[in-house]
Amino acid sequence: MPSVALTGFPPAASNALSAAAPGFSTAGSSLAGSQYRQVSSQVLQALNGLRALGVSHDLRVPILVVGGNQSSGKSSLVEAIAEVALPRASGTCTRCPTELRLRTSQRAARAPDIAGDMPTSSSVAAAASAWRCAIKLRFERDSNGLPLPVASEHEFCEVHDKGHIAACVTAAQAVLLNPSRVNGDYKSYAPRLESSGTDAIPGVEFDASSGRLVNSLAYQALVDGSENDLDFTANSVLLEIDGAEADLTIVDLPGIIQAHPKGQGYIDLVKQMTRDYISHKHHIIVMTITAMDDPDNQAIKLMAQQEDPEGLRTLAVITKPDNIPSGQHDFWLNLVKRADPANHLALGYWVVKNPGQDRLNAGITSQQAREEERRFFNTDSHWSSAPKNRTGADNLRAGLSAILVDQVQKQLPDIRDSARKQLDSVRKQRAELPKPPSNEPLFELEGLLRQIADRLHLKLRPVNGSDATLYRQLVGTYEEFCDALSRTMPVFYVNGRLFSALRRSRAGQQASEGKDEINVWEYLQCENYGSADTIRAALLSDNTSDPGVKRLRTALLDAGFPLEFITLEEVAEQRKRCRGRELPVFLPYSAVEGLVLRYTTGWAEPARQCVSTVEALVRQVARQAVRDTMCCYPSAESATWYDLSLFLDEQVRMTCMRVCELEAMEGDDLFTLSDIGFRRKYLKLLGRLKGAYVGEQQADTATAVDDELAMMAAALAYFKVLFRSLQDSVPKQIRFHLERPLGSKEQLTAHLRNSLLQSAMQGAGSREEAARRLLQEDLHVAKHREYLTIREERLGDAVALLQRLALPMADLDETARPLTCARH
Repeated sequence: MPSVALTGFPPAASNALSAAAPGFSTAGSSLAGSQYRQVSSQVLQALNGLRALGVSHDLRVPILVVGGNQSSGKSSLVEAIAEVALPRASGTCTRCPTELRLRTSQRAARAPDIAGDMPTSSSVAAAASAWRCAIKLRFERDSNGLPLPVASEHEFCEVHDKGHIAACVTAAQAVLLNPSRVNGDYKSYAPRLESSGTDAIPGVEFDASSGRLVNSLAYQALVDGSENDLDFTANSVLLEIDGAEADLTIVDLPGIIQAHPKGQGYIDLVKQMTRDYISHKHHIIVMTITAMDDPDNQAIKLMAQQEDPEGLRTLAVITKPDNIPSGQHDFWLNLVKRADPANHLALGYWVVKNPGQDRLNAGITSQQAREEERRFFNTDSHWSSAPKNRTGADNLRAGLSAILVDQVQKQLPDIRDSARKQLDSVRKQRAELPKPPSNEPLFELEGLLRQIADRLHLKLRPVNGSDATLYRQLVGTYEEFCDALSRTMPVFYVNGRLFSALRRSRAGQQASEGKDEINVWEYLQCENYGSADTIRAALLSDNTSDPGVKRLRTALLDAGFPLEFITLEEVAEQRKRCRGRELPVFLPYSAVEGLVLRYTTGWAEPARQCVSTVEALVRQVARQAVRDTMCCYPSAESATWYDLSLFLDEQVRMTCMRVCELEAMEGDDLFTLSDIGFRRKYLKLLGRLKGAYVGEQQADTATAVDDELAMMAAALAYFKVLFRSLQDSVPKQIRFHLERPLGSKEQLTAHLRNSLLQSAMQGAGSREEAARRLLQEDLHVAKHREYLTIREERLGDAVALLQRLALPMADLDETARPLTCARH
């Protein structure tokens, strides 16, 4: 038998279902025997297969959503389609969505076998006689009504007798309405049989006295003497029925209410629940409209018009046609005959008559109800003229099947594309997850620690092509230290010129020897600042308005000069305090020493700040390396970071100790072996200082302040030597004692391995067991991997199922199709 794609399916239902077809009736027989039914059964069973795989919503698989006002006959309509009895009560009896998944064959109850073929007509017929209903609970919201990350379905019970459905659905609904008082053993709340037999509910204990269905003790404790936690819930009860008359999926929503004793909140909740379901573009809206009231007065019509303004995916089912007020029959008949343009729906109108409460109380069977319905539409003086294929539950069931098949014809390409894209996305997400823990935890732990050490090594000692951000930050920190170091050097004021041991730019580059002075008269007016004290006060003031002072201050900061300076008078005071028995041509050594030692320890604070900055940078990178490497192993991540932090603390302590030693060495001892270099610097500086005092042309002339100028020159020369020593020795101490151990791959790996295992082995028994405990995977990652694995399998099955969905048409002509799907 040849196969063709779905483009060979019947024409669009929007055209096909408009055809009136007098004489066509499915009364007393289903469509299972027709060629078209064979085709549609395979399509709809394939969709049920997608639902069984749990991917129907994501793939936007068409579904029928039945909504209507409270007591509009909505649940009775669903009963007539599914041929099962649902709970009944006065007022609102449906308090959560009830999803019915009807299957003509048991084969669709499980995910289709990818290696197998689609069900054949013979297999469908053979399985149709075995009726069963699996009832499940579907959770999409938590107890606070918030969406769950992943919806879940849980088995409740299995039924083989249609008469037991109502009691089981009532119990299932009670479980959903009482989330705070229900434990995880949902089956314990299901009704049970008092005797064993073919109707036994698996997983539920029963007595051996009779075949009557009774409530379980857990259910009685749940409902006796207390109100439900919730009046309505968006979580749903699922009925998976095998051996049904059609392959359909129908969602029965709670009836829309206009009043509630607990306030407007519950009214809005039900309306929003209805709107959430009918808003999806792939959902087919089945409006249940009672003939006892004007359609415009029924809330479901307005909501459907808002969500489907053109009426392309909406159909209406008229209920209670035997209770139409006198004189209004023509209005309802015109709707069914599609003779009322003002109320046009692309999918049209059906009308059904279900038994009233008196007939239900009398114990009418489903077969009797359908027979009475056929008799009513054949004999009623008004309804006997209605199109036969638009009257009765059997014709409605056939029409809904045809609509679903037509929707599949339209949407199958998009469903296939969506399945492939989602499968690719899931595979990509799985590939991005870290590998699960191996069976060799010691080997894996060693590899992870090496990865951390490698990351840090490349950060601290980058090679071509690797990230050098940290290295640049560290170099910048050392340059900032040099800037701060230059600002700790003394500055001397001589006749309007400021002299420092060196001058630095903002970029941290040392200027030439001849540029370590600033002439203040290039910025200030001489007549306004007659003394050094006046200049110093202006520089240190926060309220100066002189633009020259502001420019001078900026120039000093740019050059790395402090704003404070030493004058000749202050140096002279220092010399006088230290003068002893020396002849006039000799300087007291203690005077020079005292002048220098006033500044030799000022660099220690910038050095300690440099250590702190380097520590913060390295610690941040180390923390990120541990997090990136061990993000899926929370125990190992926490333990590794703890040990690495202790390791860092020890290196920082060692570094600070070395800096303190340098501070102690320079703090009370002036010493240098750079004799010639020191002399050259001293003589050069003395000449410049003297030239500033008496003028460049008279630099060789003796002055009254030669001793003070000599002290200044000696101090500046020594600080030049000291700066050259400290600008390298402090960074080297930090690099050696802090950076080097952290960047040593072997040293760091060995330290972390030994400390980790030693701590973890306490109570663990062996190194391997300790490693296994450390490498316990993050629960969220493990669950996410499991979720993606299952989803990948299901989407893979769905893609394969959709790829194989080519249906045998066998020259199916218009006469072989049901008239509900015929062309105009």
